[in-house]
Amino acid sequence: MSKKSIVLFIIMFIFFQHSFSYGNQSLNTFQINVNDVPVVNNEKDSNLSDGAITAIVLGSTFAGLGILSGIGYYFYKNLKNLTCGLVCGQKCPYQTIDCKAFLEILASKKKYTYLMKASEKSVVNSDYYYLIIPDTEIKQKTFNTVFFELPKNNDENINFRIIQASKPYEINKKLPTLDSDIFLDPQNNNVKKVPTYTKELDSKDGYLIKSGTIQNRQSNIATITTQNLSDENAQTYAVIVEFWY
Repeated sequence: MSKKSIVLFIIMFIFFQHSFSYGNQSLNTFQINVNDVPVVNNEKDSNLSDGAITAIVLGSTFAGLGILSGIGYYFYKNLKNLTCGLVCGQKCPYQTIDCKAFLEILASKKKYTYLMKASEKSVVNSDYYYLIIPDTEIKQKTFNTVFFELPKNNDENINFRIIQASKPYEINKKLPTLDSDIFLDPQNNNVKKVPTYTKELDSKDGYLIKSGTIQNRQSNIATITTQNLSDENAQTYAVIVEFWY
């Protein structure tokens, strides 16, 4: 099968897959469908990498809808060795919740091991908003993306803290192999990763806590993307993001 035929096949596959899944998506964090973006193995005589094929597919499929093209393009430019894993909330982004709802969810979701682990580091504050990503699997050399709405659509800066809890992870060249970041303007190729500083890096206990400030946003839709740089090990993780003004 030619390279163009492979790309066309994937585009049609994703189109039909997403066409029939959007109606089932929910604003409930624990019920949103998760869709795999398939990865194609290269033909030996091809000049295109798997990352390039994935970028072509993402761009061709989603650019017109403004859904995933920016994030796919960012990772193709910066981390070509990663492929797309899970994608959540494209049509119905995850919602941030207030403190009362946050406590109610934690009380009802105690079966989620790593969500409970992340909650041990969280701050309960009536002025905070929270984003919850429950226990999620991520394969090696992939990135997972969750689209969500920022707490309020105004011009104020938003402070945030990412609490990532997981199994123990590796440190490679002083960097965690399991890492989460927030991206602004994910619908276009000007997608921006929000700068953060690390407050806690504990690979043995499976914690990573980072803080930052969201400024000059053009859209109220953002993403939190988790990447697994490990060559061999899949992971399970959960994330709580705290937002405040």
